[in-house]
Amino acid sequence: MKKIIVLIFILVLMNGCTPSMDTNVVDQTLDASSKSLGNVDLVNDITNQNQTSEKKDEANTDDLQLNFKDQRSVEVNLNQKNSNTNSTYKPVTNSIDRDTTTLQVQEKVPGTGVEATSGRQVSVHYIGKLVNGTEFDNSYKRGQPITFTLGEGDVIKGWDIAIEGMKVGGKRHLVIPPQLAYGDSSPNPQTIPNGATLIFDVELVDVK
Repeated sequence: MKKIIVLIFILVLMNGCTPSMDTNVVDQTLDASSKSLGNVDLVNDITNQNQTSEKKDEANTDDLQLNFKDQRSVEVNLNQKNSNTNSTYKPVTNSIDRDTTTLQVQEKVPGTGVEATSGRQVSVHYIGKLVNGTEFDNSYKRGQPITFTLGEGDVIKGWDIAIEGMKVGGKRHLVIPPQLAYGDSSPNPQTIPNGATLIFDVELVDVK
């Protein structure tokens, strides 16, 4: 009888332990699954972050390219504007170079008398040279300044532009490109070749 009771007690104990072990196994399995799922979520998070970062990088790259294009566009527009300006005239400066595509004006002596303005009659002494230094005309040697109406096309366009604004007694050094001089229609090709850049030292003698 005692043996039977002991056997029953052992069986009860065994049955009581088995669910506990199974529960632990299930819990461990769930923990492992959760960790695995957690790792998957972590991988997904990293992947999403990388994709987001890549999209941001692409967006930033697009912005940089757009800005670069805009900048190039602005630079092109500025260059075109400067080119158009240079083909007409260059403001009075205190220095000069040998750029023969632009009208250049150097103030040698500021005048103090009446200002030369378009439509007024002016008298100018001058010395004209080619870029190689050859002198082709000199009003001082003749003892007679040239007199003309400013801005009326009586002289080459470079003169109309460069002499305007001078004051009596003033002197300027001019470098006049062909398109503002005689171009390919020199009045005397033997003295002034077609397409020549001309250099003048001018003095405003009178304004009426």
